[in-house]
Amino acid sequence: MRYFFILFSFIYSFNGSAQLYDNNWLVGSGQFATKSTQIIFDNPLLIDSVSRSMEIDRAAISVSDSLGNLIFYSNGIKIHNAQYQLMQNGDSLNPGQVADNFRQFGYPINEGIIAIPHPVQANKYYIFHQATSNTSALAGFAEKLYYTLVDMNANGGLGKVETKNQILLENDSICPGQLEVVKHGNGRDWWLIQPMGFNNGYHIFLIAENTISYHHKQYLGNVKLWGNEMAGQATFNHQGDQYFRYDDKNDLDIYDFDRCSGYLSNYLHIPIIDSVDNLLFSAISTGVAVSSNDRYLYVSSWIYMYQFDLWVSNIAASKDTVAIFDNYMYGVHPVLFGYIQSAPDGKIYSHVNNTPYMHIIDNPDVGGISCNVVQRGLDVFFVHGHFLPNMPHYRMPALSGSACDTLTSVATIESKEDVLIYPNPASTSISIAASSTIEQVVVYDALGREVLCSLVGKESEVVLDIKGLSNGTYVVSVGLENGQLLTEKVVVLRP
Repeated sequence: MRYFFILFSFIYSFNGSAQLYDNNWLVGSGQFATKSTQIIFDNPLLIDSVSRSMEIDRAAISVSDSLGNLIFYSNGIKIHNAQYQLMQNGDSLNPGQVADNFRQFGYPINEGIIAIPHPVQANKYYIFHQATSNTSALAGFAEKLYYTLVDMNANGGLGKVETKNQILLENDSICPGQLEVVKHGNGRDWWLIQPMGFNNGYHIFLIAENTISYHHKQYLGNVKLWGNEMAGQATFNHQGDQYFRYDDKNDLDIYDFDRCSGYLSNYLHIPIIDSVDNLLFSAISTGVAVSSNDRYLYVSSWIYMYQFDLWVSNIAASKDTVAIFDNYMYGVHPVLFGYIQSAPDGKIYSHVNNTPYMHIIDNPDVGGISCNVVQRGLDVFFVHGHFLPNMPHYRMPALSGSACDTLTSVATIESKEDVLIYPNPASTSISIAASSTIEQVVVYDALGREVLCSLVGKESEVVLDIKGLSNGTYVVSVGLENGQLLTEKVVVLRP
């Protein structure tokens, strides 16, 4: 029997076109359990008990349509529809011995699955999911990164799996978990960021129109230590221009991210050295999430909940302990701070496995203890597994006035006259050659702001110093003597 509990009201904010793909969270009930709690972020918020007919312990997604109605969910092995039954062709994700061994519980990789709406095909959804083998799991790596395509136009809206287990990457240093996507600067396409395992590298994919392409590989930051990457968490801020990773062995990493070029930059490492060697808590997940105003970063470190101010020059020095585990036990299990995630109501929720509780950061946009961390603020009635559904920031806006449209290629926007700009990407300078005389070169950033201007004066080739520009995508506008204005995208990238 289904039942509802009205908990509280909130102001639900979203942009003009509703994108409520994260409106339903299936939580609670880990191994050996098929009952579940469904948190519905309507106004008021609702708690719904459902028989989801699926065990979930680690890998988890629950996807709603743009209006906020639950349409499918997955444990990394099966996909079920809105009637809590197996979707057509929705079995046998991540085929292999590991899936066979964990079929009763769900796939054993935290944050190893994520879903997005198709950029151009209505009511279709991409699912990206990681798989491992027994050998690679022991070594601490995922073995494959797949995509699966769901068509929700089929079967009267109950959907079917159109394409399944298509390999994007295999046997190339794949970090287990921490799988994230972020919207391209054009607000339509997507970037997929797959960290490498025990490495400082990243595989970056572009999901644009009807194509998923391997865009580039990038190395930046500290080399990761063997340890708890799978029990860590990665996320973006709500504007998509900052990327965060945290686990108890490798601590906190912060990057800037260019939504036009897909490149990371400005790496910052912050040690979080409080519970690294605590064996009692070594199997418990740790998390990272950002306030809805993108000012405050929260780090969930089992015993402590930390807050950092991202708007100050010294982020590490802004570290503030906003909550400490209050020693509450659920049976023999401490109700610590585990994975955390920002929700559609503007709050941040934290869970820990083997308990039925979720902590709530009630006012995450506020600095210090006024953010109000409410320990065990939500009772979801069923004991959690090691998971929260992995949700990207679906309502991320396009970059207003951005010069980037799509980066399937770096192409000339207008080509009435031959012009060559090289190298691309560039680090310290670019050369501009044209078949006609160049009179002026202007460089604009991704927001359309002028950042460089050079009056040339009757030259057909120009070398432009760009050492003052940050990493990112720019538009170079070349004015020719004959009155033509030619523009081309250039990526600036320095180590």
